[in-house]
Amino acid sequence: MEGRLRFELLGPVHVWRGSARLPAGPPQLQLVLAVLVLAGERPVSTDRLVEALWGERPPRTARGVVSTYLSRLRGVLGAQAVVSGPAGHALTESASDVADFTDLIRRKEYGEALRLWRGEPLAGLDGDWAAARRAQLKESMLTAREAWLEQRLAQDRHAEVITELTELCAAYPFRENLRRLLMLALHRSGRRAEALAVFTDTQTYLVEELGIEPSPALAELRRTILDAETPPAAPSVPAAVPAQLPADLADFTGRAEQVAQITEVLTRPGTLPIVTVSGGGGVGKTSLAVHGAHRVRDRFPDGQLHVDLRGAGPDPVPPAGVLARFLRALGVGERRIPESLADRSALFRSVLAGRRVLLVLDNAASAAQVTPLLPGGDGCAVLVTSRARMTDLPGARVVDLAALDPAEATGLFVAVVGAHRVRPEPEAVADVVAACGYLPLAVRVAAARIASRPSWRIADLAARLADERTRLAQLRVQDTSVESSFALSYGQLSEPQARAFRLLAVPETQDVPLAAAQALLGLDEDETEELCENLVDLNLLQSRAPARYGYHDLLRVYARGQAGAESAAALDRLMDFCLASTRRAVHLLNPQSVIPEGVPTTAEGLDFAGRDAAGAWMRGEWPWLLAATRQFLKLPGAHPLALTELAVSFQNVRDNGVDVDAIVRAMRDAAGRAAEQGERQAETWARTAAGFVLLGRDRPREAGEEMDRARELLEGRQDPVLEVRVINSQAMARWNLGRRDEGLAIMEQAVAAADDAAEQLGVYPRVVMHANLSAMLREQGRTDEAVDRGLHALAIADPAGDVDGGAITRLHLGLAHLQAERPGEAIVLLERAAEMFERLRNPWQAARCHGALARALMLEDRDRQAVAHAERAVALSDESGQELERGRSRRLLADVLDRIGQTDRALACRQEALEVFERIGAPEAAQIRAALRS
Repeated sequence: MEGRLRFELLGPVHVWRGSARLPAGPPQLQLVLAVLVLAGERPVSTDRLVEALWGERPPRTARGVVSTYLSRLRGVLGAQAVVSGPAGHALTESASDVADFTDLIRRKEYGEALRLWRGEPLAGLDGDWAAARRAQLKESMLTAREAWLEQRLAQDRHAEVITELTELCAAYPFRENLRRLLMLALHRSGRRAEALAVFTDTQTYLVEELGIEPSPALAELRRTILDAETPPAAPSVPAAVPAQLPADLADFTGRAEQVAQITEVLTRPGTLPIVTVSGGGGVGKTSLAVHGAHRVRDRFPDGQLHVDLRGAGPDPVPPAGVLARFLRALGVGERRIPESLADRSALFRSVLAGRRVLLVLDNAASAAQVTPLLPGGDGCAVLVTSRARMTDLPGARVVDLAALDPAEATGLFVAVVGAHRVRPEPEAVADVVAACGYLPLAVRVAAARIASRPSWRIADLAARLADERTRLAQLRVQDTSVESSFALSYGQLSEPQARAFRLLAVPETQDVPLAAAQALLGLDEDETEELCENLVDLNLLQSRAPARYGYHDLLRVYARGQAGAESAAALDRLMDFCLASTRRAVHLLNPQSVIPEGVPTTAEGLDFAGRDAAGAWMRGEWPWLLAATRQFLKLPGAHPLALTELAVSFQNVRDNGVDVDAIVRAMRDAAGRAAEQGERQAETWARTAAGFVLLGRDRPREAGEEMDRARELLEGRQDPVLEVRVINSQAMARWNLGRRDEGLAIMEQAVAAADDAAEQLGVYPRVVMHANLSAMLREQGRTDEAVDRGLHALAIADPAGDVDGGAITRLHLGLAHLQAERPGEAIVLLERAAEMFERLRNPWQAARCHGALARALMLEDRDRQAVAHAERAVALSDESGQELERGRSRRLLADVLDRIGQTDRALACRQEALEVFERIGAPEAAQIRAALRS
């Protein structure tokens, strides 16, 4: 393609490449293009494009539609014209009439700038974003026309502007500056009576329509005309240069990325740049704003205005009062300051016209408080801080401020305390800043306490901050405290918001899913989400993912401190929800592990679409559920069977990153609570589940101890279902410890018990017992017996449609045929088993299937196919987190690679296998070491 791209937005959207006009596409595509053009060559996030297209209610497919539009733009503009990356999407060429207009205005070439306009800007584009940008562009155009008219008046071209001014006054009757210019033009053209008539008409119109008198500037011009004096062309406001910025902090630390964003936006030429810095109390918004303002103050030679709007407290400063202060600072006499907010705002914009002034509006309550304080045209810039996210301030760049990272927090602590105090106690410093949650205000207060107490060690303060119950009380120095900062925000909440803020902090978890938040609050989904999102907008909650809510650590401590007796009822509702939801999930995932006659629940719990959805929920939510369960275990009134059922549910989590020790600890704690209250059945289930989890993670000794205790508890009780589970796991533990004969004997007992209780037990447990016995017989070299037992298990599983049982049985049958060197029969069984296990999302057993398939294919000299299955076995074993299988799959892959001559890869696989075997103390480690030596 020849020629450079150029975009025109000051009228209908046009796209040009050189002298050729390109199709701009339908309105929504034009809107995406307009957002990118107005961003220059800076990246625009997908979320920002979605908001521009659909506002606050995008369709579910919004992100996909945006992707489609970007692809279509590349098709029109060229493949390299739109680039996408982590920060968003940007044009590689963004020359436009808007940029040219802004540049010409900056150079005061108003006539040339206005000639770029072709009609209504962004014509034909709908939506809030387009409307807001259109209004901004039109305001810039009107400001430019006023400046152009004033420029011509200064050149004594009075007569030629009268017609244009008359038309503009009719079109914009409330724009008093236009009427001022018309009065000047008429007066200087010798038409004094008409000039005075303009004032009379203006006065009548304003009084009738708005109930206000003309501005002091207009009234003063009338007096001047009456006195027959010719006023100067420029406004008579003295050129005062305010310098109101507070002093920059000498120890300001970190925030390099945010400072860069602020300075880049504030110094950008064009339409009024606005930056809003939002964040919770104590996060350092004011410090950042003041620091950023000082970085750019030289770019605003006409002054810097600053005000604390007190938006976090109960009495925000009215904008009318702020405008009066600003006007006085800019040289406007007291008598010339009008009474009404609208008039003050209009005069403020007039005074700032053509001047370069930086406004820092600190601690704003809302966009409504800020909007009257905004300049009207180019040249100025505005920096706003607020505890609330000002998403309703058009055109503003939002900078969300979170806590410092650990290195920045440590740097701030050192800057306040001094390196000589910090150097001997680096661990204590790390503990202090972590206890502060890396919140700048908290770190600064803690550092000030140490700095003012030279006899204290930093470890002394770390010890005081370690107790969550008194932590906030420690973070106080003189009149400054973290708690009072939080209290300001809390005091502004409505009662429903305050209740939500308190109760969502009750769980001892990192965050709270929306469904759990519903349970805590006892509200429906819509009410709960609205409250949570309101708290997010107020920076009192965080939302790191959709429909998940959490707190900054110190804010959580504060919120819990506000909750009283209501927290007990909230925890009861949460436990009821967790129990109902996990029970539904377990029914789908592993019905045999459901505790019969469980504690009734009031809540319905989550409704899962099927087994996959239940499994995904358990995999995704186990950390949160486990933390909640550990909290429930500390509740004195919790039913032991309910606690056991929650703890036992974690045996169904299949996730590589699962914390086995934490899960087993919860199960053992549940067993202990049950034992204290004489609930032997609950204790048996808990110990059986702990043994099962330990067995699956190659810890047979610990598993055996749990199963032995569970079997003792079963003595004299009639619970065949539980008895079969216990005996089976007990047999497997003995077998894995190398006590093969004992394990085989116990497994035969398990099979007999399963057959005796067939009706109560159901299909799957019986199939598993027979399949496990088949495996043991095979490993003892009794292949034919193993096949017979496996076929018996398959005859139970398949007619009943037992997919899980059918899969495990086919695996053991395939292994038996493989051992008997019948690879053809083995391959048929193992391929089917692998397919079933992958569909069941059981990566451990699927890895075993693929490993066995690789060995069977090697027997048929199909080594290339064997490599593919061995590699699949490695991937699945990694997914499963089963360490022994991870080592074995790598060892197998090494053997297959040797056969095809890839010895370097084979060596690497053996070394990886050795690392795994040594880490878990597996006997295979010695065999691998011997192979590596040879």
